[in-house]
Amino acid sequence: MVFCFRVAYNHVQDEGVKYQDDRGEWKMDHFALLSEERRGNALIVGIPQSAFPSPQAVSWAVSGGGFAIPRVIVNHSIDAHERIEDCAAYARSFLEGEELPKESIIMLTSVHQRFQGIADLCSGTDTFAVRTYATVGLGNALAAGDPVDAVSKQCGTINLIVVVAGTLSAEACLECISVVTEAKTRFFREKEIISVSSGETATGTGTDCVVIVSLGVGDHIAYVGSHTEEGSLIARSVIDAMRKSYDLRFSQFTGI
Repeated sequence: MVFCFRVAYNHVQDEGVKYQDDRGEWKMDHFALLSEERRGNALIVGIPQSAFPSPQAVSWAVSGGGFAIPRVIVNHSIDAHERIEDCAAYARSFLEGEELPKESIIMLTSVHQRFQGIADLCSGTDTFAVRTYATVGLGNALAAGDPVDAVSKQCGTINLIVVVAGTLSAEACLECISVVTEAKTRFFREKEIISVSSGETATGTGTDCVVIVSLGVGDHIAYVGSHTEEGSLIARSVIDAMRKSYDLRFSQFTGI
């Protein structure tokens, strides 16, 4: 199990880009063919059809959620004091204004994109890789089962985009949500985040969102539970990305 340090690149192939790691070994990097753009207050991740003809995604994003064939995934930051009555309509308006494709998946957050944490991990055999994008806000932290009328005076949510360089089965896509949620809860326990409602150890926030993307390349993966190397890598990538976002936001002060 190794980190994917990029030292030198070779030619582009249909399935990815070859790079030379710190030991001089040539490996495959599927993520090099993704496009990433910071446009205003939004991170826009593109999945080009020429490189990835059959990606799959599952999420509960405010626009493009459910099971989808993704071409663009957006993590869009809004002002913490901005009141939005219809988040889905707002997201669709943003999509149209930016002329993004209808296959776009859009999440909203009050966390600025400069606090984006990104973590890549790959298997030791280089047959599986995962990248997580995370923005971490904690002002809305709750424990599962807290009263539904719990209201925080502060905004804060956690958005996670988990991109898998592999071909996940439908079962594995759903199981990936479970693994990501467990990883997020482990992060909350590690940082001793407390619910704004009950004072118990928080397990998330009231507005978290997760997007799971299977790029449809490489090996077919039936399951990604915690007994699998793939599940372990996914969880570690999520935790690493959340730590990076958290450190960018809170390294100089204690707050939301």
